[in-house]
Amino acid sequence: VLFDRKIETPPFWGIEQDIVVATSKGGAKINPRSQVLDRDGEVIPGLYAAGEAAFFPIHGNGSEHIVGGCNSSSGCMGRIAARSVAEEAV
Repeated sequence: VLFDRKIETPPFWGIEQDIVVATSKGGAKINPRSQVLDRDGEVIPGLYAAGEAAFFPIHGNGSEHIVGGCNSSSGCMGRIAARSVAEEAV
């Protein structure tokens, strides 16, 4: 147990602490089909991205990161990418 004793004798001290999380909030810019776009906004043929490898501005920045916060979009965009690849193969 971390706090197995009461702290009862002053002086009491406290500090403000911020949480720092190492995470990516960048990555490749994609279109709705999960296709990676170049600097001019053109599709790079055969290249797809999902999850934190893709640009998802909806998840805030590193100081607001919630672990697993991009899992839903990762799964959705991964599925969309797989379907897009399958359509290309036909």
